[in-house]
Amino acid sequence: MTETVDGKMMTNEFLGSLAVVYFMTSMAVGTSGVTNAMAAGLVLAVMMMTLSGAMILPWITLGRVMKQEMDWQTGVLAWLMQILGGVVAYSIDWWVMRGQGHDAMVEAAFTTYLSNFSLDASVILMTFIGAFLLMMVWSRLGGGWAIGIFAWMLMSGGIDVVSAGGVGGMIVTASYGTDAIVQVLGMMILGGVGAAAWLYFDEMVLSAEDAGKAREAAE
Repeated sequence: MTETVDGKMMTNEFLGSLAVVYFMTSMAVGTSGVTNAMAAGLVLAVMMMTLSGAMILPWITLGRVMKQEMDWQTGVLAWLMQILGGVVAYSIDWWVMRGQGHDAMVEAAFTTYLSNFSLDASVILMTFIGAFLLMMVWSRLGGGWAIGIFAWMLMSGGIDVVSAGGVGGMIVTASYGTDAIVQVLGMMILGGVGAAAWLYFDEMVLSAEDAGKAREAAE
């Protein structure tokens, strides 16, 4: 186990995930999937710029752990904080809606979430490609408007970028069916694989190519 835990980092992961999932689930009630995706993407951009260095998305965290860019203990703890943020966000929405007599709307929002991010061959492929490209943006540009807009586009296309929200919805609504578990966790892990694939590609192909060009220029 690592000797120390970066409390600021873990707090940032929790708060960033909470904010993104909260606005995503809040907007999911009575709005279109595109509006929902826009809210999540814009809040993601703002949170990444505010919480400098925060990963917020499980895809990014899992990808970096798979690539061994960060030790697995830190990565797992950051991932758990992101999941906790998603659970707390969904719980707040459920509590607010329950107080208004509309708690069933939160359950309906999760059902809509599952239908929007259906698990089929095309979505599996697009999730891998989307995570690959999202990690490219994050690793090259860091957190900012670019990654927020790109996440918005991916979610509008039916790709589950903010997967911590899926886990939060599954826990809060007690939707522990096999299909839901496979869909939410399976796509989260697949996204991590796609993100790691970019990091390996960048290191083994692009970095090697850049090094070759540098040698040619020196000669």
